[in-house]
Amino acid sequence: MAITNQIQRFYTLRGKKINDVYVKNRMGVHNQGHYLSVSSPQTIAKQGTLTLSMVLSPSGTVSGLIDAGSLIFLNDNPLQLASIPFVRIDDGDACMLTSFEIDSLRNPDDFPLPENYYYPTVEQKNVSLSIATPLAELRYRLEKTEITRRIVSSLLSKTEQFLPASVEEYEITNRSNSPQTVTVVIPMPSLVNIVRKISRPREQDYTFLGSCAVTGHIHETFTRDGIKGIRMGSSFCDDRMVIAVPERDDLLIDLQEAFRLRNYNQDLVINSDGRFHHANPIIDGNDYGAAISVTVTIAARATVTFPVAKVLDFPMQKYSDNVSIPRRYTVDFPDVSTRDQLMAVTALRNYSEWLKRTIKIQENILFSLGLSSTYRDDKDGAIMISRLLFNELSYLLSNASVLDTKGQARFLECFDYPFNNSADVDFYSKLLLAVFPEIELDLCKKFVDSINDKDDELRFYHSYISDPVSQQHYLKELQDSGREIGSDIHIYAAKKSEGAVYHDLGSLTFGNPLRDKSEYTWYNTSYWIDLFPKLALRVLRDAKYTGKIDFITENWETLKKGFNYLISLDFDGDGIPEGRAGEVRNTYDNIPFAGVDVYDANLFVACLLAMIRMAEITGDIAEKERFEKMLGTAQATYDKLWYETTGKDGQPMAYYITCTGVQGEGRNTDVFTDQLVGLWQWIAMGEKPFLPQERVVKLLKTIFVNNRTPMGWATARKEDGSSVESDQGKDVWIASNYVLAQMLDFYGLESESKEVYRMMDKIIFDHGNSLNTAESVRPEYEKQVGEKVAGPHYIVASYPRPGAIYDILFLNAIKREWDLNPDSSFIESEKLQVIRSEIFNPQ
Repeated sequence: MAITNQIQRFYTLRGKKINDVYVKNRMGVHNQGHYLSVSSPQTIAKQGTLTLSMVLSPSGTVSGLIDAGSLIFLNDNPLQLASIPFVRIDDGDACMLTSFEIDSLRNPDDFPLPENYYYPTVEQKNVSLSIATPLAELRYRLEKTEITRRIVSSLLSKTEQFLPASVEEYEITNRSNSPQTVTVVIPMPSLVNIVRKISRPREQDYTFLGSCAVTGHIHETFTRDGIKGIRMGSSFCDDRMVIAVPERDDLLIDLQEAFRLRNYNQDLVINSDGRFHHANPIIDGNDYGAAISVTVTIAARATVTFPVAKVLDFPMQKYSDNVSIPRRYTVDFPDVSTRDQLMAVTALRNYSEWLKRTIKIQENILFSLGLSSTYRDDKDGAIMISRLLFNELSYLLSNASVLDTKGQARFLECFDYPFNNSADVDFYSKLLLAVFPEIELDLCKKFVDSINDKDDELRFYHSYISDPVSQQHYLKELQDSGREIGSDIHIYAAKKSEGAVYHDLGSLTFGNPLRDKSEYTWYNTSYWIDLFPKLALRVLRDAKYTGKIDFITENWETLKKGFNYLISLDFDGDGIPEGRAGEVRNTYDNIPFAGVDVYDANLFVACLLAMIRMAEITGDIAEKERFEKMLGTAQATYDKLWYETTGKDGQPMAYYITCTGVQGEGRNTDVFTDQLVGLWQWIAMGEKPFLPQERVVKLLKTIFVNNRTPMGWATARKEDGSSVESDQGKDVWIASNYVLAQMLDFYGLESESKEVYRMMDKIIFDHGNSLNTAESVRPEYEKQVGEKVAGPHYIVASYPRPGAIYDILFLNAIKREWDLNPDSSFIESEKLQVIRSEIFNPQ
């Protein structure tokens, strides 16, 4: 029970509340007009590792498979239900460990009388679930027995993070005054040689509809190194799955080599001793799984636990360009003939250490939060922040598109936008730096190297990319007009300008993730002005937090080249690049900017400071002096955005306006929430703020009051608090809300900060978005076509940018360090390394 208490305190739903959160209050997907995002499967756990994991639903069913960046929906109800364990106590009736309402099945492919195929389920009032990602628990209270199904992940283990296995630990408590004989049957559908169908061929997302194979099944039992299990394979591929349990004197184990997924209770009949009644032949035309029965006698008022390992041995990561890349774990388990079984042995031997280390890291996070003045006396608040932090770990399991034998990894922006490591997005998150710093450094290096790339091949952008008719019309109009080819940069232009930073490292739509070519085509990002500032800050940040200062020295010449390209986009010579007037210039690609804009200005000032610091590190005095001179000019231009006025309620407002406009046109006094992003990241790497504290406090108060909506703080609001025109401006971006919350906290506005976090917690955990954090949500409830009532809606899910929440851990520690050493110019790398390692690398 001690472990259960450790997990359930972070987030627990009981009885009817589960249905309220995941069904009644479920957040819908916003129809953007030109695009409707994927409705991600609701999730409480992901069983596996980077690039390969199974999605576990709130009902305890396997509802999806994530394989090398592809999200495969497993919507077939018999398949899902075939992953549900059942239990029999003494000579009573069998009961499935789920509250899934079997008699509600209504799909054409379902059984006409489903109650004839399945055992009764547990009443929802007797079910609870807890989430502390990557851990989860499902608990079932029967008449005199309580059963916990605990999901244990290797993700935060010390040496087996990349093992494609998970362990389910079953904890059974006898609440009666007499011994009980309990049989638990753990079935698992075979996902080997699964059939994938592209779910939306006209869209860019990387999602599939999956169904189990009905031919070629090869199943066999095995005993090895103290465990017993079943291998599920296929005559058509090398992929295999294993389910296994340890041999123990107190456990009676029986193995069912195969059962038909659509014949659950008949094929899994058990005798009075808990053994399976009969074997089932494998006949083509059926989908199959395998099952293990475990029978144990439990003394009165006693508890027994046993683990079950589930292993996915899918050695190759396969992509749309027919490239296959071996997975990382194949290095550790080179013997193909025994690999799957040895992985099961490893999982069952070491899972208790996985669990212990995961809980230790979670305790470190909670302890670290408790050191801050904000949460020292607010245990509930610290628990809330902790679950928000844990939740973002799911990104590592869901979005990884490749992990090769050298440890190279890539991660999707999301399944809707299958670009690898979009730089404008990844900038916000320290998740990789915290958990896998070597992967983070490798990715950062790829973007530095991209500065030297040049590709003059012309391509179409935006809506033209997939519209041959529009392409033809444009080329004719271009010829007739006599305009220069490539001058319409967001329609038809070169792929990549030398000096520019890649937007991404390739799209899965076009091929494998290790091609390292930017393939975002909605806009031409060679002219975006936020990519290099984010990269410069990222390089310095990564070097300081890892202690690899040589990373700066080795890349300094390339960074200077990237900076010089960026400054060439300062067309009006005011010291801050503004890009091309009237054209998309940054990650907010739906918001019109003109002249100097507050988002990029704040980033650019922080970028100049980063370049100055790196020039000091490299000993490049001439460049340091050049950057310092440019800093003065840039700060003077930035300061022109400052605006003080009186709000509609008569209260003072003070903030940097959205943009200056050009020659009197396009000046925009909207209040932009994400206007301190450069300052935020600068402070979070142990550097002193570059804006006056009084000014920052004023603008934070203005944003907090003016930009609030029923669902959080909108990206922008007009100065009277009303809605802006652009959809991105209207929306509530989770990451920018996290940045706002952290800056409010850092500058002493603690109660306001907590309000922002509470709203984000509500979005994620009150609306069934666990392990699927959205990029943004609509500011108010809306009623879309086909919906009966107005409700909340998100834009895209499983997004990396909300990893911005991880900076709360670093900012809190940095604030404490400044309190101790207020006269220091900056916090040394050694101290930053300690902050990270004390939390994420427990000894």
